[in-house]
Amino acid sequence: MPELIGLLGDSDTNVQVTAIVSLYCIGAAAQDAVPALAPLINHTNILVRAQAKFALGRIHSQPTVAVPALIANLALRDRNTHVTLQALAEFGTEAKSAVPAIVSLLNDPNIHVRSSANNALKRIDPEAAAAAGIR
Repeated sequence: MPELIGLLGDSDTNVQVTAIVSLYCIGAAAQDAVPALAPLINHTNILVRAQAKFALGRIHSQPTVAVPALIANLALRDRNTHVTLQALAEFGTEAKSAVPAIVSLLNDPNIHVRSSANNALKRIDPEAAAAAGIR
């Protein structure tokens, strides 16, 4: 696994994406990669960003590292904000600190963002979802 984590810093985005997808496939056992994956959700390459978000959700580990990074990423509003929301949803109640940011996206003009915000809120804080009128 250290070799895969090392490849996350490669200058070739194809190598980075391959390493990220490999870590995604490993799942929870790839928990040591979370600190190296978290910064990649802000990468200049959209594919690297999206795959890093998917991997953080799938690995579902180190919420004190992953959740704040994902919350901060919501403010960037890139083309895969819905993926950020899906990753947060994977953390369930461990991502409760994301609720205010998620609530702010419930009326987003993008249907994918709205839908992902609804689903994330239901998984993270069902009471907040009910208060927001989400069933």
